[in-house]
Amino acid sequence: MCAGACGYLLKKTPPARLLESLREVVAGGAPMSAEVARRVISLFREIRPPEKCDYHLTPHEARLLKLFVEGHNYKTAAAELRVSVNTINSTSAASTTSCRFTRDRKRSRKRCSTGSSRTGSP
Repeated sequence: MCAGACGYLLKKTPPARLLESLREVVAGGAPMSAEVARRVISLFREIRPPEKCDYHLTPHEARLLKLFVEGHNYKTAAAELRVSVNTINSTSAASTTSCRFTRDRKRSRKRCSTGSSRTGSP
């Protein structure tokens, strides 16, 4: 499913249910057998991120990241922090924050993709 499947059915699914599931996919649904749904829920409980993630950001990096999340760009973030754009660039806080954020998102995605196998597990 991490690779883009619309649903997941087991091999033992009856032919009538397969046809019903195909119609469901065409209508925008995501058919899934009950057994697979239980496994998916279990997997998500295992890989759930902690309540509070500590990315070891400095206070300045945290403020800057918060501004970027709110939709600010370098120029408006600099204005909000009352510093020049060059100050943001020269501190490299933005690129450090961006790299850490991207790295951690990739790790999170990897957990999802490595959770599957070719034996029929979601």
